[in-house]
Amino acid sequence: MDPGPESRLTEFGTEKLLVPATVSAEACYLSRQLMSKNCWDKAKAIPALESYDPDVLFVCGSCRNRDEFRPYFTKVFNLKIDDNTMRKRLTERTNNEFGKKPEEVELMLKLNRGDDRPANSIDVEAARPLKDVVDQILAQCRITRL
Repeated sequence: MDPGPESRLTEFGTEKLLVPATVSAEACYLSRQLMSKNCWDKAKAIPALESYDPDVLFVCGSCRNRDEFRPYFTKVFNLKIDDNTMRKRLTERTNNEFGKKPEEVELMLKLNRGDDRPANSIDVEAARPLKDVVDQILAQCRITRL
């Protein structure tokens, strides 16, 4: 996807992206900051969401009351993985202890198999290499990776 002649190079985490001039590619990881008992705290979330004015805003994660915040987003991506990938990722991750116990793994597998997904979300097959998953999401957002 061609971002156009007025595009610029933008740092996005560890990535370098070619971004259309009209886009400020700002990553925002609000989920953990706004979380209270597996739900976003409305008193914190709404002002935070309303204070951002980028053309592209990425919020990573989910919560039980996620659909209440759907009006703040133009696109929501639902990352789908199979059971084997879920087990592997839970086992191998080092930044979170949740999912290491058998009952936690079973809970995550049950949730993963369910049909509960964000309203009007775009499914993305996320068992593929991370680069491919990121490229698909960026393409949907009209952002080109260099």
